[in-house]
Amino acid sequence: MKHDMNIDLGYELSHPEPHMASQVNTKEKMYPSFTYEGEEALDLPDDGIMVVEFHTRRESTTTEEDGDKQYSCTVEVRKIKHVEPLKDEQPTKPYKDAEEALDKLARAKSNGSVKSDEY
Repeated sequence: MKHDMNIDLGYELSHPEPHMASQVNTKEKMYPSFTYEGEEALDLPDDGIMVVEFHTRRESTTTEEDGDKQYSCTVEVRKIKHVEPLKDEQPTKPYKDAEEALDKLARAKSNGSVKSDEY
């Protein structure tokens, strides 16, 4: 079963906690977050599209006193399958310079003009 979804998960705080009221702009959208801690850096773009493999751990629906329904779920993210930046991210000049230097070194090594103890 495949579902194509395009759901904006953003929400506005309708009833901010009293201790946060002065710190939160209630017109600004809030979004659920995903926190990763691990041995490897993810090297993600600032903004992008991500395809993940996940498992739904918990789901619930509650009805507030005013009749509004609130849905909640806990999703275990198991694998990141694909990441694509939203905008074209061009390599920075230092990256380009390093790439050219490595290419030059590889060409020199393949020509035999650089000995392995020189690098």
